[in-house]
Order: sequence, then C-alpha cells, then structure tokens
Amino acid sequence: MRILLVRLRPIGDVVFTTPLLSALRRHYPEAHIAYVVEPDAASFAHAVRQLQGDCALRSRMGRAARAAAVEKYSWAAIAERMEAEYRAVVDVPDRF
Repeated sequence: MRILLVRLRPIGDVVFTTPLLSALRRHYPEAHIAYVVEPDAASFAHAVRQLQGDCALRSRMGRAARAAAVEKYSWAAIAERMEAEYRAVVDVPDRF
C-alpha cells in the first residue's frame, strides 16, 4: 500500500499532520508513506521521518531540549536576565 499526503504548503501543515502520520503507520505498518511538500518544508519532513525511526535520537534530543529549556527559561534564568535588563536601564552614570 502507498499513501501520499499532498497539498502541504505551509510548514504548519506538516507539523499538524505528524499525528496523522503516526496513526497511519500504526494502522498500516507496511505502507510506504510520503509527503509532497514545498522545498522549505522538505527538510522538516525529512527530520520528522528520521526522528520517527530513531528512538535513541528522539531521547537524546528530548533530553537536550529539556536541559536548554531549563537553562534558558527557568524562573531563575528569567529573573537573572530581567534583573540585568533593569540594571542596564537604572545604572546611569551619576550626573550630579
């Protein structure tokens, strides 16, 4: 069986159809499933296929993404950046 997903112009269409791709794979494990996409979405579609086939890569990327999120977006990191921004605005040379 062959399944072709067509008219995926914006990259968002590819993103939103990834659950469909997983469901199709579960129901038709032997099927050849392909996307037809604009060139800018092709690299994303390729990356999704690569991730779907590589559990270790998904795990490594998930751990790295979580570490980056904690490092950059934890409340402590946000507070530190906000404090630095406020200090840059408030720390004006004394003019008097």
